[in-house]
Amino acid sequence: MSSYEWMYKDKKIILDSEKCSIFLNDEDNPLSGITVEEILELLHESDLVDFSMEYYDQGCEACHNNKSDKSNSDRFLEFHFYLFAKAGKYVMSSLSKAYEEKTLPRLLNEGIVDGTYIVSINVCQVCGDYTIELEYGLF
Repeated sequence: MSSYEWMYKDKKIILDSEKCSIFLNDEDNPLSGITVEEILELLHESDLVDFSMEYYDQGCEACHNNKSDKSNSDRFLEFHFYLFAKAGKYVMSSLSKAYEEKTLPRLLNEGIVDGTYIVSINVCQVCGDYTIELEYGLF
């Protein structure tokens, strides 16, 4: 089982496939060839991952216990990166070693990819439940 873990304010956060409550693949342009486990592996293999605190008006569906002390907002740890595709199939990510010295315009011009997806990972820092959303577009 793939997993990804890091420390956030003296608390170990562990993402594994069982804690992913929602995996939303773009409805109009779904990406094939990528799974929750593969996304966790991409996180694990990169030193570019940096979750930041974000605030939303909807709470954690799993624990309902992530309210901010100072407001009515709900706190989530969030990280974004990109997946690159050719004909709707996953090719590489912005976290991949293969992407290190490349740019999106170069990948597009060379015909290696023809589409991009932004990946949004939102984690409840209280219970560790998280969601992954893939959204298609040329970002």
